[in-house]
Amino acid sequence: MVFTLPYAIIMMTGYFNTLPRELDEAARVDGTSSFGALWRILVPISLPGIVSVAVYTFMIAWNEYLFALTLTRTDDMRTVPIGIQLLMGQHSYEWSEMMAMSVLGSVPVLVLFVFFQKFFIGGMTAGAVKS
Repeated sequence: MVFTLPYAIIMMTGYFNTLPRELDEAARVDGTSSFGALWRILVPISLPGIVSVAVYTFMIAWNEYLFALTLTRTDDMRTVPIGIQLLMGQHSYEWSEMMAMSVLGSVPVLVLFVFFQKFFIGGMTAGAVKS
């Protein structure tokens, strides 16, 4: 949360600033509340930005090492990067197990990216150029 929340706030603020204010004003003229305009008009339009920020923050949180090493006490609470690091001994490295855990640890991120690739690419390029 320490690293991902400021990133998500900055990226979504920039993304919402690219949306035209006329959409919100038109919804308000048609009789919707501020909350209704947000959920019925602005959120569906900003879905690519929301999904791309969500995927990127998931990737950052999934690969977190330092806080997971510091704040977890038992082996049951360890994350995948910590589990990979535990395979490194003082005099030997378990290369085959480390590679297997690396591949298995990257599968959830790859699956998430494949399912949301359309939104992720659209969200990355949507705020690139101001008109």
